Amino acid sequence: MKIIPFALIFLSLFFYGGRGDSNSVSDVNQDSLIGLRMKPEVVTTENFARKELYTWTTAVQIDELKSGKALLSRSVSAKGDSSTFDLILSDTARYNSPVAKVLRTDMFAKKRFGWASAWPTVMGWEGENYGDQLLKITLKDSAIIVEFSPFCDSLFRYVDINGKPLSEQYVVDHKNQIAAVYFCAAKIGSRTMTRGTVGKPKKMNSAIHYREYVICNESMIASWEYGTKNVLAEMNSEISLLNDFGNFLKADGNNKETYYFGYSDPCWTYDPGGFATTDYYSVIAFPNDFYLLHPDRIAKISATMQKALLAQKDPVTH
Repeated sequence: MKIIPFALIFLSLFFYGGRGDSNSVSDVNQDSLIGLRMKPEVVTTENFARKELYTWTTAVQIDELKSGKALLSRSVSAKGDSSTFDLILSDTARYNSPVAKVLRTDMFAKKRFGWASAWPTVMGWEGENYGDQLLKITLKDSAIIVEFSPFCDSLFRYVDINGKPLSEQYVVDHKNQIAAVYFCAAKIGSRTMTRGTVGKPKKMNSAIHYREYVICNESMIASWEYGTKNVLAEMNSEISLLNDFGNFLKADGNNKETYYFGYSDPCWTYDPGGFATTDYYSVIAFPNDFYLLHPDRIAKISATMQKALLAQKDPVTH
């Protein structure tokens, strides 16, 4: 018999509390069914190995790729700014870590940022829009994924494409196989929060923990594609999931305050509880104000995905 941890019971009570008779068996079943569909998108510090990643870009960059430009072509932003990843990698307390030294070499200077699915980054950040053109990147079977979590004791972890842990020495010896870095950091942003499920939502500025995949080695990319049937099918599947999840939240009652809840774990160790309402923060990359758990926000994300779907152009593969 499987024992359910107390923390999961507490989370279930937290998310379902205060909703009268909405906590019915059918509601729970619907939540868990949506959770099963969401499960492949869950990313935590114990589960960050990915073979396929998604990244948003612009129509201008798609044209550049069509003309033969490399997928990873920038070491700084279009404005000439270094990324947060590069800044923290150079400023970490473990600056002299062997892997940190490797990641600061020219071999990994050019990069692109992505995530395990498309919708958790489509809304961007305040003042930052990543474009509406979706690229799917497939890494090679021999790829190494590095976790870099500067706010956590572990700081660095290493796995192969199947999630098998690797030693630091192995990674240094096989540095050419490093394909991407699962990066957990924080920056100031606006977020609407309440104390639990009680009180009027209040918007405030705070340090918001976020994460991303830093794709940093073109030689470890097996292929990339844009506008293909596979990419369009992924977008349609995610839109369907968002619509079903949003409809569930909307029908569940008392959500205008209940679902305003900000996730803040710098290490992203959250243990999913088998429901979409508890898995949600293990799926998103940016728990900023665009991604608060509320049906209106889910509907907005879905609408943005739908608009992007219509904006995709002729397919390109490489």
